[in-house]
Order: sequence, then C-alpha cells, then structure tokens
Amino acid sequence: MTLRSLLDRLGHLGAWAGLYVTAAYVCFWQLSAAGPANSWPNPAALISVMLAATGVYAIDRVKIADRFLDPADFAAHPARYAFLRKHTLAVRGMAMVAVAMAMGVGAFASPLLPWLIALSVLGVIVYAPGPRGRLPRPKDLLLLKNVFVACGVVSLAVVATAMIGPISRAPHEAFWEVVRARLAPIADAAALLLLRVIVDAVVCDIDDVDADAAYGTHTLATAIGPGRTLAVAIAARFVVAGLILAVARAPSAVRVAWAVVSVAGAASLAIGPRGRPLKTRIDVGFVAEAVVVSAVVALA
Repeated sequence: MTLRSLLDRLGHLGAWAGLYVTAAYVCFWQLSAAGPANSWPNPAALISVMLAATGVYAIDRVKIADRFLDPADFAAHPARYAFLRKHTLAVRGMAMVAVAMAMGVGAFASPLLPWLIALSVLGVIVYAPGPRGRLPRPKDLLLLKNVFVACGVVSLAVVATAMIGPISRAPHEAFWEVVRARLAPIADAAALLLLRVIVDAVVCDIDDVDADAAYGTHTLATAIGPGRTLAVAIAARFVVAGLILAVARAPSAVRVAWAVVSVAGAASLAIGPRGRPLKTRIDVGFVAEAVVVSAVVALA
C-alpha cells in the first residue's frame, strides 16, 4: 500500500473530517480566550472531539444499515464508496467504537460532552436518513445543510471547553458585568466559528455539484455554479478574517494570527492546484492553520 493510498483510505473513514473538527475546537478555544493565550485545550477534550467527529462522519457515510445508503453519495465519490462497500460492517463497527470511546474520554472534560456526542449521532441520522424521497431531507435544502453541519461543529467546540456551569461573581461585581466579561467572548467566538464552518461547508459542496444536481440536493454550487460559489466563499473567508480582528475578545496575538492564516487559507483556495478535491484542502487547511497559530502564540 502506497502512502497516497493510505491517506485516501483514512479520508474515506472520516479521519480528515475528524481533524477538521478538532482544528475548529482549537480555533474556538483560542478565540474565546478560554485559557491563557499560550495554553492548550484539555487533552481529554481534544481526543474526544477527534474521535467523535471521525465516528459521526463515518456513520454518515456508511449509515446504520445498507437500506439507508444514498445513491447520490456513490455518484459523488465513486472511489470512496468502492472502498467503503467492501468494508461496510467493519467501518460501522469502527465508527461505533470511536463514538463510545469519545463519550468515555469526553466525560473527563465535561459532563455534557458524552450527551452531546450521542445527540450528534442522532443528528447525522436526521440530516440524511436515507435516499431522497418525495420530501426533502435537511441535507437537500439550500444552505440549511451547511448551517446544520456548522451548528454541530460549534456545539461540540463550545461544550468541549467544559465552561458550561453557573455564573459565579464576587459581591462587588454586577451580574451583567460578569456576563459581558465571561460569556460574551464565548458567544463571539462561537459566532465567528459558525460563519467559518458554514463557508467551508459551502466550498465542500462544490465537489458534489453534479451528483447533487442529479439527485435533487440544492446547494449554492447547484444554484449559481461552482466558479461563482468559490468566489463568494473566498470573499466570505476574507470577511471572517476581518471580523476576527474586530469582534473576537482574545489577546491581540491570537486575533492577528488567526486573521492572517485565515486570509492565507482563503487565498490558497483561489490559487491552489485544480483537480484535487476541495474538501481535502479545506480539512487539511484548517488543521494547518490551527498548528501555525498555536506555534506562533506559543513563541510569542
């Protein structure tokens, strides 16, 4: 087996998507100032998020039974499903083990995290319960599918910070002062991450434009075309970078670093090589951004 083949198989199993969600968690942690600027998220939370996201994406791809498999997925990713169909039972087992491990490890980070992971499994079943029928699924509705995915990613990041709990304050502190100081940074970071993931999800739909159009899944790419969709998404990524500088309440080094790598990542989508799946570039790009920002902040 070549290295390229191994990397492709890991992608088929949802590993790159899992790393993307992990990078999203790191981004949220840093932009929300959940800890000191050079701190790192709880290792248990990191492992739990990665395992949960990988398992949930794998479940979405192989479903919980063969009768729920979507022919549109086969049309969009023939190489992926040629591999998955040979190992369907093994992949389902691996996915459930990953989810169970994520719930067990996640309990050490936040008591709410295992419950959210269980809801994520239910959510991915609701998102695309099977082939499209007469009524559209959430996956088939324009932009709703992107918002659906983004809400799942952001919820996982927020709960994984283990910051959910009663608000305590000193006798001299007014309640709303505490809210502004402790909850506003979380809300701002969550909104910024939500926008980023929505835009990335829109870009990922470009890879599936032909299959989505053939099977009735409405995306921005099917509505205005792949080229215009990519242009809109790149512009939106630049806007998100500006909002990070203007809105996020993290230390300036964190805000500047995330804004710079966000611009660089958006530019790479415009000038990057053609022919490679955009989803792979989105997944790997966010991971690279998180690594670079973490290194810069640590050194700074």
